[in-house]
Amino acid sequence: AAMVVTMVAIFILGQLLKRTLGGQTGDTLGAAIELGELVFLLALL
Repeated sequence: AAMVVTMVAIFILGQLLKRTLGGQTGDTLGAAIELGELVFLLALL
């Protein structure tokens, strides 16, 4: 379940970045990694 929640969060972030910035950059990729880790660990609780 934690993996599904993480994938949904990263998908939403990707769509948001595509809409606002026109795509991903190195900074947003790093942020996505950190966000993914955070969401995954919180979903495990």
